[in-house]
Amino acid sequence: MKKPMFITALLLLCVAAVDCMCPFPRECVEGVKDFPVPCCPFYNGTRCGSGEFRGDCIMVKASRTVPPPDIIDDERGYFPGFFFNWTCQCKPKFMGHNCGECAFGWIGDRCETPHPVYRKNMQDMNDTELQSYLAALHYCKTKIDPDCVILRTSDRFRERSMGFMDASFFDAASFAHYYATVPFISRGRVININNFAHGSSGFLTWHRLWLLHLERQMQKCTNNINFGLAYWKWETDPDCYPCDNKCLGANSLDGGIDKYSVFSEWRTICAVSYPNTVCLMDDCVCDRPRLTRSAGLSNLVKPTLADVYRCKNMTNIDVAPFDTTSAGFRNCLEGLHNRIHRYIGGTMSQVILSANDPFFSCHHANVDRIADEYYVEYGITPASYPTANTIYGHTATSCITAFYNCWRNRDMMRPGIYFGTVYV
Repeated sequence: MKKPMFITALLLLCVAAVDCMCPFPRECVEGVKDFPVPCCPFYNGTRCGSGEFRGDCIMVKASRTVPPPDIIDDERGYFPGFFFNWTCQCKPKFMGHNCGECAFGWIGDRCETPHPVYRKNMQDMNDTELQSYLAALHYCKTKIDPDCVILRTSDRFRERSMGFMDASFFDAASFAHYYATVPFISRGRVININNFAHGSSGFLTWHRLWLLHLERQMQKCTNNINFGLAYWKWETDPDCYPCDNKCLGANSLDGGIDKYSVFSEWRTICAVSYPNTVCLMDDCVCDRPRLTRSAGLSNLVKPTLADVYRCKNMTNIDVAPFDTTSAGFRNCLEGLHNRIHRYIGGTMSQVILSANDPFFSCHHANVDRIADEYYVEYGITPASYPTANTIYGHTATSCITAFYNCWRNRDMMRPGIYFGTVYV
């Protein structure tokens, strides 16, 4: 057997990156030894594009969320204040580290033209569409993002120990999920409590922003503003459609991905982790561990359409105590989501590493699709976000950690068309 022929399509792709929404813009951290520093880059001759009324350079407040008394040392607690004391605040319809990008769902010189992006069920793609999509994923896994770097530390307890390293377009997005889920540090101790992305109301909003981030990364990497993520409609799939070499790769006998799948070559970033470090890994890609996979080998069964309907029939989007015991729609859907992670197994079953697997995006796009249908059916708006939730990082007004621009949790809780997302 041969590997899928889609790898030949890689030569047709090119790069056009002009801005970034990642946590660490390259031009703000390169060569810096002591933080915090200002991060208000120029756009068309003025900082943050202020001359074109795109944004303003503002001082970062001590906290962009409400920290509880026991979380005082973790650098993400007032992100990006630990790194950047001045940042760009973009006006509506603009975004990016210098406000040089159009916000999600808009294009044009002044970002005044609505632009929907279509996300398609991978089972409905024809062979050409599917192979092109997989080629794009593989290309952007290997192509270095010229505008974004990721954080690497030797010791989070020591000053001046934080450094940065290059990452591909895909890996830069994977890092955002990793960075949001590593344990908290408080007074020199590791605190394993709810992380920024799971276990509370922010689960849906955090992952919606992450999907938009990855989609924008892919659009830049492929120079294709129409690129949309694929989703896997697992609740109606009698088997596991992506678990094949023609798609995301079959299981191998050694716990990895079958050698005849191009994804068998994928390596995991940030796989060696200790509580006082962030993303320690070898500089050489060849020394990083491969993805692991055990799809369908456990006794777990995938959630069904009946399971999804059960969640969607819950009229409260989230209820107290806003955690993994809550009886609302969010926790119900998050539970179904957890079952898919365990069903795929391997890298996907490891929370901080799961975004490395290409299964992650198509799984979470389906979760977002289900949530979007719920938002439309029940008229969900930002006012629907539970204001009584005081869990760290999951309050209505918390900025979603860790992205350069501030998207508050409540801002993401609205029908996807607001962000230009259309599921077909």
